[in-house]
Amino acid sequence: MASLGTARLYHSLALLLPDGRVLVAGGGRFSDGTAPTDKFSGELYSPPYIFKGARPVITSAPATATYGGTFPFRP
Repeated sequence: MASLGTARLYHSLALLLPDGRVLVAGGGRFSDGTAPTDKFSGELYSPPYIFKGARPVITSAPATATYGGTFPFRP
């Protein structure tokens, strides 16, 4: 798999999109403070399964989850 093109650190996000891709965006400084404070960009990751037949579907998952907890789901 390819690596991210930009380091995404503090205040970044990874969001699973309805079509199966993953949006990774935002981020803050590197630890040495030489990078810009904020990253105003994003990257889309397209997992290999998107291009190989039927996509996975989550058929069961809880309506809520607790911070730091775990939860079951069924693909």
